[in-house]
Amino acid sequence: MNAVRRDLPDDDRARLAAILRRSIAYGLSHREEALTYAMRFARDVNTEQAGRFVAMYVNNTTLDMGPRGQQAIEEFLRRGHQAGAIPDALPVVWA
Repeated sequence: MNAVRRDLPDDDRARLAAILRRSIAYGLSHREEALTYAMRFARDVNTEQAGRFVAMYVNNTTLDMGPRGQQAIEEFLRRGHQAGAIPDALPVVWA
């Protein structure tokens, strides 16, 4: 899931979403190359640990979370609002 500011023009939001999607897809298709690059910034983590960590957050669900993921985000925001952590229950626009 990517969050993009609503005050940006529609064309810019669409272009940004497409760029992010292509970037994630490239990383998934070139996992070893991406992990080698990311390891330059890792601190006290070996490649195996970093690979497991990255796999938790960069996977096919990152490209498309589906209805279950959308429901989870909406529930997270609803509960945040109920707990007072989010001032208003923000409407989510799925693109």
